[in-house]
Amino acid sequence: MVVMTAKRIALVSALLVLAGLWLLGCGGSSGGPSGGVGGIVVDATEPTQPVENAYCYIPIPPRGAGGRASSIVSDYTDANGRYELKGLPLNEDLTLTVEAKAQSSLQFVTTELGVRASAPGAAEQEVTVLAPDVESQISGVTIAPETAVLALDQSQQFAVVVTGYAGPLKPTWWTTGGIGTVDTDGLFAATTLGSGTVHVTLGSWDAPASVTVTGRILFSSTRDGDYEIYSMNPDGTGQSRITYSPATDYLPAWSPDMRKIAYTSNLGGDFGIHVMNADGTGDVNLTLGRSGGGSGRADLGRAAGSDYSPSWSPRGSRIAFFTDRDGNAEIYVMNADGTSQRRLTDDPAYDYAPSWSPDGTEIAFSSDRDGNAEIYVMDTEGKNLANLTNYPAGNDTLPCWSPDGSKIAFTSNRDGDDEIYVMDANGANQRDISNNAMGDDSSPSWCRDSQKVIFRSNRDGNPEIYMMEVDGTKQVNLTNNSAIDQDPSWLR
Repeated sequence: MVVMTAKRIALVSALLVLAGLWLLGCGGSSGGPSGGVGGIVVDATEPTQPVENAYCYIPIPPRGAGGRASSIVSDYTDANGRYELKGLPLNEDLTLTVEAKAQSSLQFVTTELGVRASAPGAAEQEVTVLAPDVESQISGVTIAPETAVLALDQSQQFAVVVTGYAGPLKPTWWTTGGIGTVDTDGLFAATTLGSGTVHVTLGSWDAPASVTVTGRILFSSTRDGDYEIYSMNPDGTGQSRITYSPATDYLPAWSPDMRKIAYTSNLGGDFGIHVMNADGTGDVNLTLGRSGGGSGRADLGRAAGSDYSPSWSPRGSRIAFFTDRDGNAEIYVMNADGTSQRRLTDDPAYDYAPSWSPDGTEIAFSSDRDGNAEIYVMDTEGKNLANLTNYPAGNDTLPCWSPDGSKIAFTSNRDGDDEIYVMDANGANQRDISNNAMGDDSSPSWCRDSQKVIFRSNRDGNPEIYMMEVDGTKQVNLTNNSAIDQDPSWLR
């Protein structure tokens, strides 16, 4: 059952309350005598019989709607009685707390009308509303920043921006999506990969900010002498080295569960596909057949050659790559432990840079089989081949599928220099999004939310890792280092 008593209504230095606001719920038997606190009339009678699936609606803005609620009064009533608050004072600070008692097996969950008491467990929900003279002055409520991309364990300070009213206000902060927590001052802490929102509720206003919690960005760099694998937070902070080998380590790729990193290395001789733990330990050379390097191809019965550019399947069970072991570059696929390596393409042209589709049914790749480099797609058996770009006047390379499966980013020099292009997954709507005349932009990779793209650019005189929105705006240098930084890879 849901109980509202005078004891649970506390005067605090928070917000002026809305006159005439009704708080309607249900409880069981009909209501009894009333009591009052500070001009508040409270039906404080607890129902005499437990009520299964009891509800209590608190008329606050619909959570997640954004903007101003069209109505903040619930019209819900119950045939067996109701709790109601009316005659709320205009000149007192007030927070209303509705309690679901443990023995009633209720807790609060979000609904269109506000908060509903249901399901097992005990919970409390505080609700704050504004007096009419304050509400009438407010012309807008927003959150700054309106979007944020964070790595696990990062935090972001959000601020509420109120227009039209300059007095002190205490908003209510909350989150959806289960990706983190936010405190009473708007400080969000990322705890789980995914996308969600941070909300602020202020009277009848609700303002959301979109938040994506993603993995750290992988890249390769020569800043310590030779090419090594590094990672950094999405804002460029926390740059740290992962590999420590005398060889060339580059072209990294996160596994879907973010526990493994596949990459290309020539440790021990030919270039091969390696896999290591996220912290750099447990390195295994998958395609050369030996942990920690070595020639090893005789163990697998293959001709000599080099293997490059790993791309994980969505479930992490397989890895696509390209190899010249057959005399020219072809696309291969293998199990994530290096077994069952088999060729998908069989063409005298150069087939390279595979990218697995998010639904696991297709692989995009680059090929010059039609005379110039184009972006192709095929199924995972190497069949049903299709040329997506079909632009003979330039070279289109290095495809990367967006996590939502709707788009493919790629590199193209069709406008004279290398730029980042995006097209629909079927090849339609090809467009230049980096549009930079100061240097070459290449090697795109997507953010988990499919709204941001990272890429390599030498516009500042040396290769750096940049990030931009999918429409090409907000281009930012993340690495800012005098060495070569390239091969960016984000969690897919």
